[in-house]
Amino acid sequence: MPSRGLLSMFKINPVLICVVFTIVSSVALAMWDDGLLEALEKVEQETGKPNALVYYVKAIDHPAIVGAGKFESLISETIEEGWSADSDELIVLLNSYQEAFELVRKGTQLSHAEFPDPSTFGIYLPIISPKALFLAWMLCVEGKRKESRNDINNALEDYVTVLKMARHLQDKNAIAIDYLLGTGSKERSIIALNGLIAKGKPDASVLAKMIRELKTIRGNPPSLVQCLQCECRAIRAEIDEKVDIAAKGELPKDWESLWKTPQQLLSICEQIAANKDQILAVWSEKYLNAKALIETLPWNRDVKGYRENKKKLDSEIGKLDGSGQPAYTVDWADAADRNESQQALIGLVLVKAALELCRLENDAYPDSLDVLTPKILPELPLDPFSGKSFEYQKTPAGYTLYSLGPDCISQGGQTVYDFKKGDFREGDIVLP
Repeated sequence: MPSRGLLSMFKINPVLICVVFTIVSSVALAMWDDGLLEALEKVEQETGKPNALVYYVKAIDHPAIVGAGKFESLISETIEEGWSADSDELIVLLNSYQEAFELVRKGTQLSHAEFPDPSTFGIYLPIISPKALFLAWMLCVEGKRKESRNDINNALEDYVTVLKMARHLQDKNAIAIDYLLGTGSKERSIIALNGLIAKGKPDASVLAKMIRELKTIRGNPPSLVQCLQCECRAIRAEIDEKVDIAAKGELPKDWESLWKTPQQLLSICEQIAANKDQILAVWSEKYLNAKALIETLPWNRDVKGYRENKKKLDSEIGKLDGSGQPAYTVDWADAADRNESQQALIGLVLVKAALELCRLENDAYPDSLDVLTPKILPELPLDPFSGKSFEYQKTPAGYTLYSLGPDCISQGGQTVYDFKKGDFREGDIVLP
């Protein structure tokens, strides 16, 4: 895979997935799985554990998975609003995806999902293709088709399958782009699950099953610190590989058309070799800054200060490595906000399913979330921002339910927090 600089320049934002896909497709995407399947199978042999990522790579590499193309807006509309007459245009595409769907389902039945060590690949670190996101979207669409046929149980299975795959992509050894794909997949499945509950289709047995699945998925969230550590290992491997090239004085053949001219790239390798200790020292500072930010409580994060320092250090690396260009890495402030936001959304869907089950059993919503325990939920999921139960109030029309968001101040669920708005920290998190 080409330099992580190309890929990690993108914030963890699913809106940018299509941009990533477009930019890398002409020069890089054809190489996305170079050696990845073989390396994953080797990991299986070494660990003695079946690896879910093997199934996902096979599914994504299926010839039917070509991206949403002209159907992208129709796919989004179907996931958000349900199957309609217009959605019939997607039937042929859906039918062609069935073999890939089955591979994903087999992957999500496994508990182990492990990427190879980044040092195995250096600059060509293989990663999951952006087509993974389109595959996840289409599995949500498949669920909507099943909903339209009143096949609620299997629709639920499809939405939960997407959440499980996303969880694997975001696991402790995931790197930036896989985290991005995982979060983008989760958002669509959360929308689909929320829509399923809101329409009142699930019966008590389906709601109970949904609660069990969501509890498992939410119970062990991905560690951003481990994700950060994996990215740093990959960067160090890339630096070491360039130092080796400088020592040999020649580029590998597959590097010659990678960037600029071979002589320019060799010159950069030589400058990196000359400044390796300084470059690693700056990267170490970037790592410590990001780690400190991630480990700070959400409402106390100095996002503006972090981003200013990140920009300064990115520029410093560009001067040291001879490229003259700022280094591009994940915006960990954005990643951290998204991480807690998604944990909040999954928790909200879990509580919503429990509330609906309570309503079916008692013909009314409870006056307090405490009523849900221990019969329906062993314990209430906590708001990752406040560390307390989610905000809930019974109303004549039903209820309001929301997370306090990063500022930990209640807006009554009326002002919605949007992590895409830079340093904007106000607002609550509500189900889409």
